[in-house]
Amino acid sequence: MIFNYGQAPSGWRRLLSASWATRPRQLVWCGAAFLGMTVLTALGTWASIDRWCRALADTLSFYAVDVLGSVLSYAGNMEVTGLIALLLAVRWGRQYGWRGGLAPLWLFAGVAVEIALKYALCHPPPPPLVFQIRWHLPFGWSLAHALPDSLWLPYAFPSGHVLRTTFLVSLCVEQLGRCYRLAGVALIIVMACTRVYMNEHWLSDVIGGYLLGLTMAAMATAILRGQAGRATEGAAG
Repeated sequence: MIFNYGQAPSGWRRLLSASWATRPRQLVWCGAAFLGMTVLTALGTWASIDRWCRALADTLSFYAVDVLGSVLSYAGNMEVTGLIALLLAVRWGRQYGWRGGLAPLWLFAGVAVEIALKYALCHPPPPPLVFQIRWHLPFGWSLAHALPDSLWLPYAFPSGHVLRTTFLVSLCVEQLGRCYRLAGVALIIVMACTRVYMNEHWLSDVIGGYLLGLTMAAMATAILRGQAGRATEGAAG
């Protein structure tokens, strides 16, 4: 048997059996919440809240947040997070078999949903502001834009940075201790805040990215749990 749940390491067993994301009910809730947020955003229900949060962010200007936002913008790019997902797939594939290696690759399914919505759902990004990140690399190269955008997307919902961060954190930290889980939650929150602070997204985009990331992580681990259960039944039979 390539992937035997009964022989899986304790951390992986916790991921497959005890994680909230493996419970079908939670998967349904995450998916329903994301669909509901998509509908509300399409209807403009969040418009007033989005504008209020944008106005609040306009009143803030901190050098430390400029630096942090620039670093996270770079770290959350598809080039970086996609590479992390591929490396995880190789590592988990070697450790847990090909089914384990498929789990991180669900990130790309989430990105496909993100791209489709950014073309289909008319939700423009925040209007341009006189907003200058003060922290730059030599020769005027801003770290937030160190890599050029490989794909121009007309609309803003959902936030890809928050989607990818939420997915990777949700998929990985369940195997680790409480401190790592808290650090992962903090990373998601900070990433979400910098998206609004840097005028890249509305609050609704950020929430949509978070819910989509949770949904894809839940789907990946739920499928793994089901496959592991079938493997265990086959071994017992």
